Amino acid sequence: QDGLYYAKLATTLAPHPSLNGLLPERFGTFFQNLERGGAHRYRNRAKRRIRTGRLIDAIADCQAQLSLTPGDPETLRLMGRACLRFGRLEEALAASHAVLHGPQPGPEDLSDLAEALGAAGRSEEADVCHQVAIDRAPGDSRLHSRLLAELSRRPDVSASELDAAHLIWRRRHTAAVPARPIGFEAKVDPERTMRIGYLCGSLVDGDVLRFFLPVLEGHRSGRVQSFCYAEGGRDDAMAERLARTAHKWTDIGGIDDETVSQIMRGDGIDLLVDIVGHGEGGRPLVLARRPAPVTVSWLGYPHPPGVPGLDYFLSDQHAWPCGEVDPGTGEQVWQLPRGLIAYQ
Repeated sequence: QDGLYYAKLATTLAPHPSLNGLLPERFGTFFQNLERGGAHRYRNRAKRRIRTGRLIDAIADCQAQLSLTPGDPETLRLMGRACLRFGRLEEALAASHAVLHGPQPGPEDLSDLAEALGAAGRSEEADVCHQVAIDRAPGDSRLHSRLLAELSRRPDVSASELDAAHLIWRRRHTAAVPARPIGFEAKVDPERTMRIGYLCGSLVDGDVLRFFLPVLEGHRSGRVQSFCYAEGGRDDAMAERLARTAHKWTDIGGIDDETVSQIMRGDGIDLLVDIVGHGEGGRPLVLARRPAPVTVSWLGYPHPPGVPGLDYFLSDQHAWPCGEVDPGTGEQVWQLPRGLIAYQ
């Protein structure tokens, strides 16, 4: 029992020069071995802290790890992502450049640099990096989606240009996706509890989550059951509150699109609402498989995602004044009469 207690103590407390002195002599060797085995302990803790939104602490951990293992690519990647989310753009750019000058950089590293350039307002350079990343991994729909998300945030890109960019994504990545029809009988049953599923992405946009939470809480009335499918990219009080509010919460991180589609079919989802589109953790290729009889895009993505199998794009006259979508994208714009979102 003593050994188990001190083992838990040693793995829980943050490393400290005097910690060895707190342990009985016979456990000192254990802790020294533990320290030697934790060559990347700061990097591992940085990952956890990014998930919980403790970005300043994560950046400090990355700096500590780099002092131990200079040039470690994985630590530099974490450093770049944490700095980007926190708005320390110069440091994010420096970390991305260091990764690209390190051993075996990949297309995703170019895409990371593109996001940092875009956030810094260097749009032309961002476009070039996005395109090179896509050319090096033409079958990776996620990298292509990151370009679309970048374009959708820029005020200088017109609606017609966005339509064309989304149509290119659609033609490249959805041609081979099987859209299996669902056997669905349209029976009106006022006593039946409706099942609404939400594709939530990586939960990194705090503003979107604050708008989404009241809607989710409104489903607790008993007339609707809510099913949330998230990438598990966030592990903090907001994510915990969302998980508690939903009737069912499923972490789909690391699960392939086809399996996620089958999970939703197994849950018997009547209406699937995508709140992330091509944003971080988005799963447009799940939508392309039509895992529910009716599918809708709402809230977190400002343009129709252009995914086959997606029926409606919810908007209003202020967010989408043109009232229609290029037929090539397929979705029907549904104008909400009282506004797209509501402040709480």
